Amino acid sequence: MLTMSMFPTRAAQKVLTDLAGKQIDAGVLKPSEVMAQIQGGLIKPVGVFSNERVAILPKVPTFAEKKIDVFPYGLLEQMSYLVAPKGIAPERAQQLQEMFAKALASDSYKSFAKEFGMKVSDVRGDELQKQAVSNQQTFNTVAPKIFTKQ
Repeated sequence: MLTMSMFPTRAAQKVLTDLAGKQIDAGVLKPSEVMAQIQGGLIKPVGVFSNERVAILPKVPTFAEKKIDVFPYGLLEQMSYLVAPKGIAPERAQQLQEMFAKALASDSYKSFAKEFGMKVSDVRGDELQKQAVSNQQTFNTVAPKIFTKQ
């Protein structure tokens, strides 16, 4: 039986531990979370959820290259985002959004993101919520098609 982690409540480190310990067979993680384990031979990347390969993993094919067409079901990208507590004052939320936008636009963060294979977008509010919900719905449809015993 194939076991995998695709639940957002499991931290990346737990998934990595379970993968390396052969407790699960597959997981979906960001390149920035797994480079040390890949380089150490503890885990093996099998595909990229993107239309193009990731620069820091140039030998790892996209799922499209593997003839697994995930995008007809909708957008599917690894996402990381910041959230604030419910009920935060609108002016404080705006202030935080502006601070993070400035950080995302900085040369040092752009360099960091490139080094760790991260795509950076300044998406906020309702648009972010829409993308996150769409991503999860797509993943729920696509996961059984991708994670098959190899």
